[in-house]
Amino acid sequence: MAFSILAGFLSWSVIGFLLAKGSVTYNQSSSIGLAFIAFPTAAELDGHGKGWFGLFCFFLFISGIDSAFSYMEGIVTNIIDYYKCPRWKACLAVKIVGILFTIPFTSNAGWLLLDLVDHWISDYIIILVGLLQCVSVGWLFEYDTTAICSPQHKSSLRWMSLSYWISAAVMVWISIMALEGRRIIGNIIMVILMTAGLFMSYKKSEMRFKSWYHEILLCGVDKLSMSITSLSKKDGSRSRWMYFFEFWFAATVKFFIPVMMMWMLFTNIKSDLSNPYGGHSTEL
Repeated sequence: MAFSILAGFLSWSVIGFLLAKGSVTYNQSSSIGLAFIAFPTAAELDGHGKGWFGLFCFFLFISGIDSAFSYMEGIVTNIIDYYKCPRWKACLAVKIVGILFTIPFTSNAGWLLLDLVDHWISDYIIILVGLLQCVSVGWLFEYDTTAICSPQHKSSLRWMSLSYWISAAVMVWISIMALEGRRIIGNIIMVILMTAGLFMSYKKSEMRFKSWYHEILLCGVDKLSMSITSLSKKDGSRSRWMYFFEFWFAATVKFFIPVMMMWMLFTNIKSDLSNPYGGHSTEL
């Protein structure tokens, strides 16, 4: 974890260093370009501490390795749980499949293939996975068990879900694609529509605000945020700071991060539509 945190700070520091030096390689902010173009260029431009930049490159590579461990463990654990097989067999099977899939990257066209795969994974798949995780935790978890409590619960949840996702998807798309230079207008309209949807959800619930807040507004993430704060108190007592943290955590996962993910996704789509990746790039 320490390597990952340090690598995050170092990556943007190197980009800023290259920009200050006037090097066009500051455009190489993706994983492949950052690791194999930007970092070596920064090490070459730095006349007094090349060894430090080499060490920073090492930290960056280590952060990638620990991410690979987490990906492997997730697959291996699911195989073990489903097939009830020994861990060494599951690990061996995953590694063999991984080797077979990565053999093409060692061919003469391997660098081009690696660059293309990295682009689509970094700009689309990872963002979609993060978005789906927020949907699973913030919008699907406990939805069914809450909706069957009463017709008011179901109607309230439906109003909130539809108003949020339709407003977010439509207005973010319009802001990115059609409101160049005036995106603040799209954001304001989106917030107004979402607020109206939350108000209608509250009215449809016919609940007191506190009940609506916990059962509807933070459905799915309320218990998760409470489980995090409860770890700090062995006796189970509550402190005032917990309420602020729980709201911040729950609202971020359920409302703010999905909008940011959609914003990133639609921005990448517009970029690829206007300048197809792999075409005549002006970056380097």
